[in-house]
Amino acid sequence: MNNVISIPSNSDVYRAYYQTRDFTVLSDAYAIRWKSKEIELSPNQYLFMVMCINKVTDLPIYSYKNKLGGWNVVKTKEIRLPEKNGKIDFAFMDTFISAIKKLAIKEVVLYSDRKIAATKELVSKNNQLNS
Repeated sequence: MNNVISIPSNSDVYRAYYQTRDFTVLSDAYAIRWKSKEIELSPNQYLFMVMCINKVTDLPIYSYKNKLGGWNVVKTKEIRLPEKNGKIDFAFMDTFISAIKKLAIKEVVLYSDRKIAATKELVSKNNQLNS
């Protein structure tokens, strides 16, 4: 199965994950997918939903110690999604996740640029010392 959200039912960390590739659910986990046959979710929309699920389940009360995590939390919780004119705003989900991805890529590029600049500076100083 693929293009589903996996949620542990018995874990120390109750984080949902979007599974894009084929995978198998073993014990103590659940795989959920969007039920509507009218709309097929994009990967970004699934990622947005993972973020919403994790917002609900990423609380100290839902710890392994308390046996209150994962599916036991999600199956009864209301998970709010963005709306526009009374309907789920799927376009917003796509745009929001795309923006986050672009920001993350920008940060990686800036980090890489700083590393390259620092390396060039060290090489230059080393060359000056050896001259």
